[in-house]
Amino acid sequence: MRLIFAFLMIAGAAFGQSLLLDDFTTGHHTVSRKPGSLPDIHLAPLPPGSPVGPARYTRFTVSALPDYHQWSTLDISDGFLIMDNGFGDIAGLNLIYGFNLDGTLSPLHLNLSGYDRFRIHFAGGGAFYSITVYIADGRHFSTSGHTPVQNGPPFDFDIPFSAFTNFDFHDVQAIALGFETTAGPFGIDKIEARFGN
Repeated sequence: MRLIFAFLMIAGAAFGQSLLLDDFTTGHHTVSRKPGSLPDIHLAPLPPGSPVGPARYTRFTVSALPDYHQWSTLDISDGFLIMDNGFGDIAGLNLIYGFNLDGTLSPLHLNLSGYDRFRIHFAGGGAFYSITVYIADGRHFSTSGHTPVQNGPPFDFDIPFSAFTNFDFHDVQAIALGFETTAGPFGIDKIEARFGN
Protein backbone atom coordinates (compact mmCIF):
# COMPACT_ATOMS: atom_id res chain seq x y z
CA MET A 1 0.00 0.00 0.00
CA ARG A 2 2.81 2.43 0.89
CA LEU A 3 4.57 1.59 -2.36
CA ILE A 4 1.43 2.40 -4.38
CA PHE A 5 0.95 5.70 -2.50
CA ALA A 6 4.62 6.65 -3.08
CA PHE A 7 4.28 5.84 -6.79
CA LEU A 8 1.14 7.97 -7.09
CA MET A 9 2.87 10.89 -5.37
CA ILE A 10 5.88 10.65 -7.72
CA ALA A 11 3.65 10.31 -10.77
CA GLY A 12 1.63 13.35 -9.70
CA ALA A 13 4.78 15.43 -9.25
CA ALA A 14 6.03 14.37 -12.68
CA PHE A 15 2.85 15.62 -14.33
CA GLY A 16 2.92 18.86 -12.35
CA GLN A 17 0.43 20.62 -10.16
CA SER A 18 -1.42 23.81 -10.92
CA LEU A 19 -3.47 26.56 -9.32
CA LEU A 20 -6.05 28.06 -11.67
CA LEU A 21 -5.92 31.85 -11.48
CA ASP A 22 -8.43 32.73 -14.22
CA ASP A 23 -10.25 30.77 -16.92
CA PHE A 24 -12.44 33.65 -18.19
CA THR A 25 -15.71 31.78 -17.67
CA THR A 26 -17.04 34.55 -15.41
CA GLY A 27 -16.87 38.34 -15.55
CA HIS A 28 -17.91 38.69 -19.19
CA HIS A 29 -17.00 41.99 -20.82
CA THR A 30 -16.86 43.08 -24.46
CA VAL A 31 -15.75 46.50 -25.68
CA SER A 32 -14.54 48.09 -28.93
CA ARG A 33 -12.43 51.22 -29.23
CA LYS A 34 -10.87 53.34 -31.98
CA PRO A 35 -7.46 55.00 -31.60
CA GLY A 36 -7.66 58.10 -29.42
CA SER A 37 -10.69 56.85 -27.48
CA LEU A 38 -10.63 57.05 -23.72
CA PRO A 39 -9.37 53.84 -22.09
CA ASP A 40 -12.02 51.31 -21.13
CA ILE A 41 -11.68 50.47 -17.43
CA HIS A 42 -13.81 47.63 -16.10
CA LEU A 43 -14.12 45.55 -12.92
CA ALA A 44 -15.72 42.14 -13.40
CA PRO A 45 -16.72 39.65 -10.69
CA LEU A 46 -14.70 36.47 -10.23
CA PRO A 47 -16.09 33.29 -8.63
CA PRO A 48 -16.44 33.30 -4.83
CA GLY A 49 -13.21 32.11 -3.21
CA SER A 50 -11.11 32.86 -6.30
CA PRO A 51 -7.38 32.84 -5.39
CA VAL A 52 -6.97 36.14 -7.28
CA GLY A 53 -9.64 38.05 -5.39
CA PRO A 54 -13.22 39.17 -5.93
CA ALA A 55 -12.70 41.10 -9.19
CA ARG A 56 -10.74 41.20 -12.43
CA TYR A 57 -9.59 44.72 -13.34
CA THR A 58 -9.08 45.44 -17.06
CA ARG A 59 -7.83 48.58 -18.76
CA PHE A 60 -8.07 48.46 -22.58
CA THR A 61 -6.38 51.11 -24.73
CA VAL A 62 -5.93 51.69 -28.45
CA SER A 63 -3.48 53.97 -30.24
CA ALA A 64 -2.15 54.18 -33.79
CA LEU A 65 0.40 56.06 -35.90
CA PRO A 66 -0.81 56.65 -38.55
CA ASP A 67 -4.46 56.31 -37.61
CA TYR A 68 -6.48 54.21 -40.10
CA HIS A 69 -9.66 54.70 -38.01
CA GLN A 70 -10.04 51.00 -37.33
CA TRP A 71 -11.82 49.36 -34.39
CA SER A 72 -10.01 47.16 -31.88
CA THR A 73 -11.91 44.80 -29.61
CA LEU A 74 -11.51 43.13 -26.24
CA ASP A 75 -13.88 40.21 -25.62
CA ILE A 76 -13.89 38.25 -22.36
CA SER A 77 -16.58 35.59 -22.57
CA ASP A 78 -17.25 31.86 -22.83
CA GLY A 79 -13.88 30.86 -21.38
CA PHE A 80 -11.70 33.10 -23.56
CA LEU A 81 -9.99 36.47 -23.43
CA ILE A 82 -9.64 37.64 -27.04
CA MET A 83 -7.97 40.88 -28.10
CA ASP A 84 -8.23 41.85 -31.76
CA ASN A 85 -6.48 44.96 -33.03
CA GLY A 86 -7.63 46.87 -36.09
CA PHE A 87 -5.22 47.49 -38.97
CA GLY A 88 -2.40 49.73 -37.79
CA ASP A 89 -3.72 49.81 -34.22
CA ILE A 90 -1.64 49.18 -31.12
CA ALA A 91 -4.03 47.57 -28.67
CA GLY A 92 -3.00 47.33 -25.03
CA LEU A 93 -4.50 45.52 -22.07
CA ASN A 94 -3.74 45.69 -18.36
CA LEU A 95 -5.19 42.71 -16.50
CA ILE A 96 -4.87 43.11 -12.72
CA TYR A 97 -5.84 40.83 -9.85
CA GLY A 98 -6.15 42.15 -6.30
CA PHE A 99 -9.27 44.36 -6.44
CA ASN A 100 -12.77 44.48 -5.00
CA LEU A 101 -15.71 45.18 -7.32
CA ASP A 102 -15.89 48.78 -6.02
CA GLY A 103 -12.33 49.44 -7.21
CA THR A 104 -10.67 49.30 -3.80
CA LEU A 105 -7.64 47.10 -3.26
CA SER A 106 -8.15 43.55 -2.00
CA PRO A 107 -4.71 42.12 -1.09
CA LEU A 108 -4.53 38.50 -2.20
CA HIS A 109 -2.23 37.09 0.51
CA LEU A 110 -1.54 34.35 -2.04
CA ASN A 111 1.16 31.80 -1.22
CA LEU A 112 2.71 30.66 -4.50
CA SER A 113 5.84 29.17 -2.94
CA GLY A 114 4.76 25.66 -3.99
CA TYR A 115 4.87 26.63 -7.69
CA ASP A 116 7.70 27.56 -10.05
CA ARG A 117 6.05 29.41 -12.94
CA PHE A 118 3.09 31.29 -14.32
CA ARG A 119 1.55 29.55 -17.33
CA ILE A 120 -0.54 31.40 -19.91
CA HIS A 121 -2.47 29.07 -22.20
CA PHE A 122 -2.90 30.75 -25.57
CA ALA A 123 -5.71 29.61 -27.84
CA GLY A 124 -3.68 31.22 -30.64
CA GLY A 125 -1.88 34.38 -31.64
CA GLY A 126 0.75 35.94 -29.42
CA ALA A 127 1.75 39.30 -27.99
CA PHE A 128 4.26 41.38 -26.11
CA TYR A 129 3.71 40.71 -22.43
CA SER A 130 4.75 42.10 -19.09
CA ILE A 131 3.98 40.77 -15.64
CA THR A 132 4.46 42.47 -12.29
CA VAL A 133 3.97 40.75 -8.94
CA TYR A 134 3.51 42.78 -5.74
CA ILE A 135 4.36 41.45 -2.27
CA ALA A 136 3.36 42.41 1.28
CA ASP A 137 6.30 44.73 2.05
CA GLY A 138 5.41 46.97 -0.91
CA ARG A 139 8.12 45.76 -3.28
CA HIS A 140 7.25 44.61 -6.78
CA PHE A 141 9.09 42.55 -9.35
CA SER A 142 8.61 42.58 -13.12
CA THR A 143 9.63 40.75 -16.24
CA SER A 144 8.61 41.13 -19.89
CA GLY A 145 9.16 39.76 -23.37
CA HIS A 146 7.45 38.43 -26.47
CA THR A 147 5.45 35.24 -26.75
CA PRO A 148 5.66 33.21 -29.95
CA VAL A 149 3.02 34.21 -32.51
CA GLN A 150 1.15 31.15 -33.71
CA ASN A 151 -2.03 30.92 -35.72
CA GLY A 152 -2.01 27.16 -35.31
CA PRO A 153 -2.85 24.99 -32.36
CA PRO A 154 -3.09 26.29 -28.79
CA PHE A 155 0.17 26.56 -26.87
CA ASP A 156 1.40 27.13 -23.32
CA PHE A 157 3.70 30.03 -22.52
CA ASP A 158 5.58 29.77 -19.23
CA ILE A 159 7.06 32.63 -17.22
CA PRO A 160 9.39 30.98 -14.69
CA PHE A 161 9.54 32.42 -11.19
CA SER A 162 13.33 32.48 -11.62
CA ALA A 163 12.77 35.53 -13.88
CA PHE A 164 11.89 37.47 -10.71
CA THR A 165 15.19 37.88 -8.87
CA ASN A 166 15.30 37.91 -5.04
CA PHE A 167 11.57 37.39 -4.82
CA ASP A 168 9.61 35.64 -2.08
CA PHE A 169 6.36 34.14 -3.32
CA HIS A 170 4.94 33.44 0.18
CA ASP A 171 2.65 36.50 0.34
CA VAL A 172 1.66 37.83 -3.09
CA GLN A 173 -0.62 40.88 -2.80
CA ALA A 174 -1.44 41.56 -6.46
CA ILE A 175 -0.64 40.28 -9.95
CA ALA A 176 -0.62 42.65 -12.93
CA LEU A 177 -0.28 41.40 -16.50
CA GLY A 178 0.10 43.62 -19.53
CA PHE A 179 -0.37 42.66 -23.18
CA GLU A 180 0.20 44.69 -26.33
CA THR A 181 -0.35 43.61 -29.90
CA THR A 182 0.27 45.03 -33.34
CA ALA A 183 0.53 41.63 -35.03
CA GLY A 184 -3.11 40.60 -35.08
CA PRO A 185 -5.50 38.99 -32.64
CA PHE A 186 -4.67 36.63 -29.81
CA GLY A 187 -6.73 34.55 -27.43
CA ILE A 188 -6.06 33.21 -23.92
CA ASP A 189 -8.20 30.60 -22.21
CA LYS A 190 -6.36 30.07 -18.93
CA ILE A 191 -3.80 31.62 -16.58
CA GLU A 192 -2.39 29.48 -13.81
CA ALA A 193 0.45 29.07 -11.35
CA ARG A 194 2.21 25.80 -12.05
CA PHE A 195 4.85 23.49 -10.68
CA GLY A 196 6.52 21.20 -13.19
CA ASN A 197 5.20 20.33 -16.61
